[in-house]
Amino acid sequence: MRVIPILLKPTELHPRLEALQYLDFSNRVARPWDALIEALQKAVEADAPHTVRVPRDVPLIIKQAITALDSASPTERKAAVETLAQTNHPAAREALAEAVQHPVRDLRIHAALALVQFRDARAVPGLLEALRDKNLGVRIGAAKGLGQIGSAAVPGLLDALRDKDGGVRQYAAELLGEIGDATTVPSLIDALRDEEDGYIRNVAIPEALKQIGTPEALVAVEEWSRRQQGGATG
Repeated sequence: MRVIPILLKPTELHPRLEALQYLDFSNRVARPWDALIEALQKAVEADAPHTVRVPRDVPLIIKQAITALDSASPTERKAAVETLAQTNHPAAREALAEAVQHPVRDLRIHAALALVQFRDARAVPGLLEALRDKNLGVRIGAAKGLGQIGSAAVPGLLDALRDKDGGVRQYAAELLGEIGDATTVPSLIDALRDEEDGYIRNVAIPEALKQIGTPEALVAVEEWSRRQQGGATG
């Protein structure tokens, strides 16, 4: 951490401190506030590492947007993502992919949603995180994005089938049905047996299996339906 020495009143300094550079605030009439503000700004910039690499040989607008991804302002971070998303440049896309791993949650989600337009599988972690967002619009956008990415999202969605959040499990089941990858049938069948939530167990997973429509999937739904009817009769 950088220290900015300030002299508040005239005093005799220790010999070892005589060479120390400081801001002289001992004169109340002419205190160097501008110099202090400038020093503070430089200190903040020096102490704030850029978590997204800034390439050298790219247009200035892309450099500025990548740098703004590390801004302390949520508004500036979101605007930077939008700028990169609108820029048809490989460096902008790579910056968005790196931003999906950013320490700041809102930036991860914004970057992931922006990457969807490129059908980039690197958006998947951020989209799965967005499925847990409190904002319904964000959750819906994430679900649509995962559906657009398609098969590349399948491994993450299979993990989401075991998520502790019922809403995430429901989205995962519905999206796996929409994507229609036959390799997911065994996992959906296992989830059908283990799931406790009524809607997910009775609607979301069976519908997903029907959408996939392989013989194994349809047999599993039929067996599940018979067990349900037998339990209701008994």
